[in-house]
Amino acid sequence: MLSIYFLVATNLLSTAVTQGHTNFPSLVDGAPIIAVGKITEIGEPPATWSAGGFVVAQKVKYKILTVLKGEKVGGEITVYHYLFKETPNSEKERSALTPSLFAVGKDHILFISPIKSGGGPAHPSNTPLKEFAEITSSQAAVLASEDNLREVRKALSVR
Repeated sequence: MLSIYFLVATNLLSTAVTQGHTNFPSLVDGAPIIAVGKITEIGEPPATWSAGGFVVAQKVKYKILTVLKGEKVGGEITVYHYLFKETPNSEKERSALTPSLFAVGKDHILFISPIKSGGGPAHPSNTPLKEFAEITSSQAAVLASEDNLREVRKALSVR
């Protein structure tokens, strides 16, 4: 079953995340679900950037490798990564995810949160998880490096 997700991000994320992030405890506390996923497909980029109240995203499919926190999600999921100018995830010249972070085969640590179909953070416990929302626009992909995984696991262990 294919599920749809949005990446959860917080103001703490920055370009440093791709190299190693020192404030994983706040990320861990802010995300109801944390999973590791391998990119299996990257969708077409949108024609424009997000601006004002208009938000665009690029679809990325992941195969879930493991769930580190929260409700178990599995199989193949879809995450919509928001695109804003001058953010670590976006290319400089066009509205698209940067290939240095987003390429088939790369593993990411996904900080995701469920939403109901009409938007807003809610999830009835008797329905399957299908959609997840991004909390803020200042995000960077968190690569599933050994250092990043160790820091997330450390933050999880002290909760």
